[in-house]
Amino acid sequence: MTGRSQRWTQAAAASLGMCLALACPGCSSRTAAHTRQGEALSAVVPLNTYVSARLAGTDRGIAKFFYPQLQVFDGSGKLVFSGHDAVRNAALMRGLPESVRGLRPLPGDASLAQVIDLVPAFRKRKGELLARHAVTVVSILLEGCDACTVQESALDGAERRLLGRGVNLLVTRLSHP
Repeated sequence: MTGRSQRWTQAAAASLGMCLALACPGCSSRTAAHTRQGEALSAVVPLNTYVSARLAGTDRGIAKFFYPQLQVFDGSGKLVFSGHDAVRNAALMRGLPESVRGLRPLPGDASLAQVIDLVPAFRKRKGELLARHAVTVVSILLEGCDACTVQESALDGAERRLLGRGVNLLVTRLSHP
């Protein structure tokens, strides 16, 4: 093969490869999803501070608290999942972000903006987090809670994959005073 025909063959192969990549929407969307890394933020908050902030946001100052708590918000900041069953929460995390597609917002629940406001460390990044329009997982763990370790372990195992898929992770660890 002459140098000229070899260059032509290489150029044709490159063009064919580019056409195939552009014709395959799954290929290009997977690439786009991987270029947008999720954010991971973690904060330790005294339990009494967190409870006070939550109670202030209720109509009558009454709220129920369950731990661990997992909340998943869609890209528009609407709550689509809320649960306190550590095993169920772990299973949901393994399937994220696909496991929340098609879920409808839960009526009457707090928005992502309101949840971010509960934790001062997250509040500082509120604008940036909301501007991303990404699926956001909020994990609330209580110090000394055995069930919380199940959820925390599942989150640790899924963190790298979720961040790579553009999911934001906000972890609040509640400490005893």
